[in-house]
Formats: sequence, structure tokens, C-alpha cells
Amino acid sequence: MLQGYKCIDNLKRDLAAFMKDHGFTRLTDFIGKALPYFTTHADLVARQKAARIEKAGRSNLDSETWKGEIEKETDALTSE
Repeated sequence: MLQGYKCIDNLKRDLAAFMKDHGFTRLTDFIGKALPYFTTHADLVARQKAARIEKAGRSNLDSETWKGEIEKETDALTSE
């Protein structure tokens, strides 16, 4: 509150710009809209962990794509 009451004019101006940008005409048009997306920190951690596990499962495709014998392949690449 170092700006005193002058900051209120800025807040009102910025709020009006936000409402115009998003097509809101009343405060009640957007009050509470974010509530369905609120969650706990523990839930976010669990979701991140599940996403990491799923991503790791998708990216490890060696068993599906590798058809050769690794020993013969490496010998062929390293022998002269």
C-alpha cells in the first residue's frame, strides 16, 4: 500500500481491461470459475508422479523396436 489510494484506480482500470478482453460484463460472470481447478499440493505431486511413470513407459520402446542380436550388431560396427 505504498501507493496509497492511487493504486485503486489502477486496479479498477486493469480489472475493466481484463473483463473486456474476456467478454465479461459483470464480476459474477467469472467469480468462482477457477474453483473446479483448485487442488491440493499432494494431488499435484501424485499427478506429476503418475505422468512421469506413464511417460517413462511410453518412451522405453526398445523391446518393441529392437529385433536384432546386440552382440552381433556391435561386433559388426566395431570390427574392421
